[in-house]
Amino acid sequence: SLAKIMHTREEELYKMAEARRGGWRGVKDFKLAKKREVSKACMEFTFEPVDGAGPIDFTTGQFLTLHLEGATPRHYTVVNKPGEAFLQCCIKKIDKGHVSNAMHDLEIGTVVKLA
Repeated sequence: SLAKIMHTREEELYKMAEARRGGWRGVKDFKLAKKREVSKACMEFTFEPVDGAGPIDFTTGQFLTLHLEGATPRHYTVVNKPGEAFLQCCIKKIDKGHVSNAMHDLEIGTVVKLA
């Protein structure tokens, strides 16, 4: 059936992502290592894996999923190049935006979950 084909392909993609250098499956703890103001409303966030895993390979254009307690997961495009020991994304601060405001206020060293 189509559902079985799609499920099988999805599982293949998860296994491929997990097998990459620095890859994982599910959510993983990352520490906010750095914040850099890109513009008045946009901040670049640098996340390092808590377990100290080395370089992280990914496909250019890939996104990460940010899991904050009490919020719906949010997806952000990874903006650094593959093979670095960290992941970066930019988040625009939105007026009354729960997650964007929480992220802009997040302190360096805070641990978040990324998928």
